[in-house]
Amino acid sequence: LEAALGVPVGVTNTGVNATAIASHVPGSGNWTAKMTRLAAMGGDIEAVLWSQGESDGGIVTTANYKASLGAMFD
Repeated sequence: LEAALGVPVGVTNTGVNATAIASHVPGSGNWTAKMTRLAAMGGDIEAVLWSQGESDGGIVTTANYKASLGAMFD
């Protein structure tokens, strides 16, 4: 893939089962763990595949979830 795109490509899994979005925002332990792993890979990312929401699926409003998700990428 790197040869085809002409840029370095890295893939990492920083998933944590059954967690709320609040446990992944800047300042949280999960955030720190993600940033540590990304720094070890070079620290510069262009894309993220995000799948989460198990523990707060029926509790958090769409607007709150969107704001929390956005805070991770500001």
